[in-house]
Amino acid sequence: TLKDQCVELSTEKTGSHSYDAVVVTVPLGVLKSGQIRFLPALPNEKRRSIGRLGYGSLKKIALEFETCFWSHLDADVFGIVRESPRDRGENFLFWALQHAAGRHILVAMSCEPWPQELDKLSLEDIQNRTMKTLREAFGPLPDPKATSTSTWSIDDLALGAYSSVSIGATGQDYDCLSEPVSGQLFFAGEHTNRRNPTTAGGAYLSGIREAARIINGRDGFKKVSEKYMERCGVSELPDDIRSAMAYEAPKSKQACRKESTQQPSSQKRRRSKGSIENQWKHRHRRGSLCPACVAGRQGGLTPEQERQALSQDEEGRTPRA
Repeated sequence: TLKDQCVELSTEKTGSHSYDAVVVTVPLGVLKSGQIRFLPALPNEKRRSIGRLGYGSLKKIALEFETCFWSHLDADVFGIVRESPRDRGENFLFWALQHAAGRHILVAMSCEPWPQELDKLSLEDIQNRTMKTLREAFGPLPDPKATSTSTWSIDDLALGAYSSVSIGATGQDYDCLSEPVSGQLFFAGEHTNRRNPTTAGGAYLSGIREAARIINGRDGFKKVSEKYMERCGVSELPDDIRSAMAYEAPKSKQACRKESTQQPSSQKRRRSKGSIENQWKHRHRRGSLCPACVAGRQGGLTPEQERQALSQDEEGRTPRA
């Protein structure tokens, strides 16, 4: 519940507590389910973005073996195509982690609709099905010495695995979900990171973004970066962290148009109907973004870069919004 000076958070287990700010990091599936009640309700556009973005599940089965029987493939990732079209989503991809983990581990991936089907089975049955797939491809194999699996599709705190851009959704929906509400309610998670969605890294970077935003805007980015470097014992920020801290959500099309009409008179230039600026202004209305806005979504432009972007021709080199 948003109040004048605080956010009141109430749960069945812990009761009610008040905070200066709250960061909502639950997965998109939980937001879609309506398990969390916001008072007042979230802004309409944010609720529409929650509804538009897709969200699906993925099943991971990790198997550890005594030997690395797949070493002859010389690959960290390999796929197996099943004969039956219906079975092709089950154990379709394997991650080989012998280099990353230093152990003989394979992680099998199963996509929709198989996560829901496999989550109904015991761990032993899941292991047997996965080994059947591997034996069809590699021949006789010993059983793994250890097996573990995810259960995201039936986890009430996840209800799935990753977000996706479904039909009708755009990257703008990720930006919308990252916007705070009333300066007190903040949002983080892979589904709020337009640059790195569907990854643990993207979720982590969104947390850094919100921590900096809560501390106080740009000064916050500096404070968080200094704390990060001190804690990690490094003198420079890694590129991905620096990228996250430099990120700003792009302006909306309406904001772009409004800003263009509010220039000081001394800066206004005469624009013919066929000018580059006018052409892109009309493109905004048709759903495209001008080069400046597209580049702005990638970290912002200097005035010189903006002039160069606006001078591009309009022969389809700019992706649609």
